Amino acid sequence: MATPFDPLGLFDDLKKNLDRLSEGLVDGAQAVLETGQSLGAQLRELDQVLASRPSPPNPIGNPGRPRTVDPDEAVRLYQQGLTNFEIAEMFGVTPLRVSQVLRAAGVSRPRGAPPRISREDVLRLHEQGLSPREIAPQVGASAVRVAQLISEAGLEPHSAPLAPTARDLEAARRREQVLDLHGKGLPAGEIAQRMDVTPVTVYRILGEEGLRPNPTPEAAQARERRQEAIGLHQEGVSGSEIARRLGISEPAVVAILREFRPAPPPSRAREFEERAFGLLPQVESLHRDASEENIRITEIMLQNLAEEAGAHIAQLPEFPRQEMEEERWRVAFVRQQLLRALEDMETFRDCQAQMREAQVTALPRLVDQAWRCTNRAAQLLRECCPPVPRPSPLRVPSPV
Repeated sequence: MATPFDPLGLFDDLKKNLDRLSEGLVDGAQAVLETGQSLGAQLRELDQVLASRPSPPNPIGNPGRPRTVDPDEAVRLYQQGLTNFEIAEMFGVTPLRVSQVLRAAGVSRPRGAPPRISREDVLRLHEQGLSPREIAPQVGASAVRVAQLISEAGLEPHSAPLAPTARDLEAARRREQVLDLHGKGLPAGEIAQRMDVTPVTVYRILGEEGLRPNPTPEAAQARERRQEAIGLHQEGVSGSEIARRLGISEPAVVAILREFRPAPPPSRAREFEERAFGLLPQVESLHRDASEENIRITEIMLQNLAEEAGAHIAQLPEFPRQEMEEERWRVAFVRQQLLRALEDMETFRDCQAQMREAQVTALPRLVDQAWRCTNRAAQLLRECCPPVPRPSPLRVPSPV
């Protein structure tokens, strides 16, 4: 069933809704008002804080700062060689303002023209060792202009001496203390501990002075023990006896003697092998010239080389190294071959003596024996140093 139309009810509902809306608008306006009042109070407090602080100086070129430039003073500074930027910095204005004042005073100069200062005076003061900063007040120019004149003359401007800082003075004092304690014989570790620095600092200072750190008592004792062990070893005392006398272990003795052992001499095995092989033409020449003089020369050459090889073997130290054992074996082999060849030469000499006194029937046997002696001696020398085989030439395949 349809609801009857009620105009009065609709009016009541509309009135209620309008009342509710008006209450919300009042609450919102009240909140905005309170926020505005709080913000105004904070701004007033900020203004009071800023007003209590001193105002910062206005930068160069700030319109709020009075730009007053004394024309006479600006002209005088300009004539002394100062640039517009330097004059502006002195007066606290912009370089443009300085240019305007100078132009109004009738001062004009081409842009970039150098100040009128004496180049000779600048160079004379430079030769006296003065820096550009020290020369500038004396010649009435800026330090930049003075440095420019010195550089144009092909010279290097001197730098102004700097006053020593507290750090430099402390470093100099520390260096003197380190050198003093080092002169008293203290080791680097104890010096570092006394001065409350690192040992690296002590080593660096001593190294810069060309000094070596003093040994510690333990190191000095170990050095004395090492020298004593080496002396006993040179006297022929065994390693176990050295360890017992010094109160150390046998491995320690072995380590000390290993350090004392001199470096092995350079190898000469190849030299002796080549020299022995080089005597082969002299031995083969006996087939053509079997004179007494030629035989004697051959024997002397073989004897001298064999004695030199023996002396080299005697000088070789007792190294338990493979290269020394190989050196000893190779030189000994060459010496043995030379001695055997020398025996053949003595036999060859006897055959030649017998051939001079023998009958005709015995000559073939003696000649054969002498021939075999020289051949055997030559073969012994060949075995000392066999020639290096030459590589076979490359065979280029023929085109098919």
